[in-house]
Amino acid sequence: MNGMENNNAQVAQAAAAAQMRQQIMTAPDAHCGKCQGVYFENVFKVKRVSALMSPNGQEQMAPVQTLRCLECGNILDDVSDFAPAPEEAAPPSPVESVIKTKTDNT
Repeated sequence: MNGMENNNAQVAQAAAAAQMRQQIMTAPDAHCGKCQGVYFENVFKVKRVSALMSPNGQEQMAPVQTLRCLECGNILDDVSDFAPAPEEAAPPSPVESVIKTKTDNT
């Protein structure tokens, strides 16, 4: 690959990275399934790996990274711990709609 081809490849990579950043910035926020919070921090659980499962035959400790909601402290271990995305949320039932309308009008 000559210098010009290398430069073109770098420009294409930079453009793809910029497009990916833009897509991420416009994606909907994930929400805590417990409180609807949108800010999380990285935390670690430590798992014990028995000597029988360990590659070196000795008991080991293995850190497992997960997220904790900053609003309520809920630990989010799995995608299912997050609130459904707006397009995945079920529409309110007819009964819920009637109750909401009555409470809004009172």
